[in-house]
Amino acid sequence: MRRMNRILNVVICMVVIFVMSGFGVMAEENKFNLIEYCKTHQITSQAEFNNVLTNYCFVDETELFVPNNEEYFCLDIDYATNTIITTVREQQLTRESDTGHASRNYYGNDGNRIFTITVEGTFQYGLFICICTSASGSFTKPSSSQWTSTPTISSGIQSPSVAYARISGTATYSNQTRNYSLTLTCDNTGTFGAY
Repeated sequence: MRRMNRILNVVICMVVIFVMSGFGVMAEENKFNLIEYCKTHQITSQAEFNNVLTNYCFVDETELFVPNNEEYFCLDIDYATNTIITTVREQQLTRESDTGHASRNYYGNDGNRIFTITVEGTFQYGLFICICTSASGSFTKPSSSQWTSTPTISSGIQSPSVAYARISGTATYSNQTRNYSLTLTCDNTGTFGAY
């Protein structure tokens, strides 16, 4: 009887090991690939991208980038660095001038945001001209990110009818670097753009 119990225990252990190893293979095969998902799905807003991050990558909601007044959204993939980049433009109108915001978010393939750059510009425009009266910007990151950077903020005139505010720089972490640049434009009709 003891020998039968030992044989039964060995068989049960072998079945458990076999089943557990099968789960490991299945989990590895079903591992979510954010870049592949972004390539095969048309994501049209930061809110939609945030839903993918929370539902599939299990990113904590406190680590998400949430724009105030999203007017424009674009998602790009940098295959050389396995980085996903979202660009969001926001607009805030006042009586005497127009202020615009644009943000670009950099994500690792695991869905975690590594940093965000934001540029803000206040523009005055008229019949034929537009000027940038103030420009500011920021480099921000979630608490879990180790990336650092000191951005450069600039502004100027691209043509008499188009002015710009720009943030640029290089972010570093360990032996990795990412160059970044984001330009917010405004033309003589008050139309904003970002690239």
